[in-house]
Parts: sequence; C-alpha cells; structure tokens
Amino acid sequence: MEEYTISEIATHNKEGDCWVILHDEVIDLSAFMYNHPAGIKPLLKYAGKDCTTAFLHVHHSKRATELVKNHVIGKVKTTTEEKVI
Repeated sequence: MEEYTISEIATHNKEGDCWVILHDEVIDLSAFMYNHPAGIKPLLKYAGKDCTTAFLHVHHSKRATELVKNHVIGKVKTTTEEKVI
C-alpha cells in the first residue's frame, strides 16, 4: 500500500483535490465530495488533515463507514519530524 507523508497529504486541501486521514489511512474524497450528504463544506474543513475524531463524533452509518473503504489510497507515513495534524 502506498504511503504518504503528512506534508504531502496537507497539499490536497481544496475542492476537487481533497484527501483526509482517517484511522491512519489516506482517503481521497476528491470525487466523492460532491455526493456527500452534508455537502462539501464539512469535507473541506478537514481537507489535508486528520478527520478521525470528527468522523467518529458524527456517528456515521455502517454503510458510510464501508463506503469510505472504497476511497482509501494509502497509509500515513510518519517520520520523527512530522506529527499528524
């Protein structure tokens, strides 16, 4: 599985280019963001960042949790210089 640094993930932080970190996995939501039930605004808030706490706080459905797996593109590669945002 591909690994991405925090710095690299952070550059994907806008509409049409939206990656997030969820449970140390990198999720590319670029295409999905336009189909998100709550719109793109909540996704843009966490674009390029770790959204694990927010995702769990919203109590997403089992289906939503399964859907996320379709968008996993890799894992977070952490180094001693970087910490998860």
